[in-house]
Amino acid sequence: MLISIISFINIINDERNTINSTLENALKGMDLREQSTSMLVKISESYRLVFQETGRRFTDGGIIIAPSDIYHCSWSEIISVLKGDWNGKGLSVLVAERKERSQQLENFRRLISLLTRFPIIRKQTSLLREILFQVWG
Repeated sequence: MLISIISFINIINDERNTINSTLENALKGMDLREQSTSMLVKISESYRLVFQETGRRFTDGGIIIAPSDIYHCSWSEIISVLKGDWNGKGLSVLVAERKERSQQLENFRRLISLLTRFPIIRKQTSLLREILFQVWG
């Protein structure tokens, strides 16, 4: 009987140690996750500042219309202009087309979201999506 009680206590201690170890690892993981998130935020902020300055310079150079238009440019377009491989002519037209397309897609999403809220229309939404997609591409 005494041996079984001692065995039971050892099992409980082993489980407690396992739980404590697991909790310690979870806390370390949470700390690491928080640190990596903070690092990503710092990196993102740095990129944002670089893009804002690049957008300002492109605007000053007449390449794009507004500094925020830089966020509608691809990496390859930005790098090509910065390296001097391309003078950026036509980039403002590409940006305008992308902004228009983005606005159309946003309007489409809003319309679908609105239509799916009404039970009568919900059944017809899949057909309506197909029609709208054919109209807006």
